[in-house]
Amino acid sequence: MENYIIGTSYHFNSEWDERLFEKWQKNTLKYCDKFYCVSTVKRNGSPNEIVVNHNLGHLHYLLEKKQRGLCGWSAHIITLAMIAYCGGKDFIFKEADCFWHGDVIGKMYQDLGNAKFVFGRKMKSPPNMSCSQSTFLVLHDFIPEFVSAYLALPDDIEMLPEDKFVTLERMQPFNYTRLSFGVDRERPIPFGDPIWFVQQVTEEELNKL
Repeated sequence: MENYIIGTSYHFNSEWDERLFEKWQKNTLKYCDKFYCVSTVKRNGSPNEIVVNHNLGHLHYLLEKKQRGLCGWSAHIITLAMIAYCGGKDFIFKEADCFWHGDVIGKMYQDLGNAKFVFGRKMKSPPNMSCSQSTFLVLHDFIPEFVSAYLALPDDIEMLPEDKFVTLERMQPFNYTRLSFGVDRERPIPFGDPIWFVQQVTEEELNKL
C-alpha cells in the first residue's frame, strides 16, 4: 500500500477538459493504483471525486475583479493536503494537466532528502516563473504546518501562489527544497529522458504523450 495520496483539482468546461482528464487519470493510475483524490467542479465521474458546487475562480479572475481570498488552486491544494493528512499519508499534488514519465515519485522522495516539502525549480525560460507547482510533495507530519503557514500569507492577489512557495522556502530553508528534474511549462519536452513531468500540454503534445 502506498504511503501517499495523489491529489488534483479540476474545473470541467469542455470536451477537451474531459479528454485531458481521461489521459491524466490513466497516467496517474500507473503510480498510485486507487489512492488518488480529485476535487472537482461540475463533475462526479468516480468515487475518487469530491464534487464542489462552487468555482472560486482562476487567479487571473481574482486579479481582474480585485477579489480577495484564495483562488481555486490555493483552496484545493489546502483541502487535498488535509485529506491526505486525515488519511495518514504524504500528499503529492499532480495538477490535472500534468503528466509524468518514469519514476517521478521515487525521484521526488530522493530530491526531498532531509526536508519536508519539495517543489519545482525556478523556470529558466518562458514563462520564467519563480518556481513550478504542477507537482510537489509534502510529508504527512508537515502538512498542518504547511497549511497554517500558507494560510497566514497575504491573499492571492497580493502574493501569487508561486511567490508563496518561495516565501515559505525562504522562511524555513531547512524544510523546503526543490526538484532536480521536470520542465513543467517550459519546452521542449525531454521525451528521451528517463524521468520528467510536464504541464499545460497542447493537443499535439498530448498525442505524442
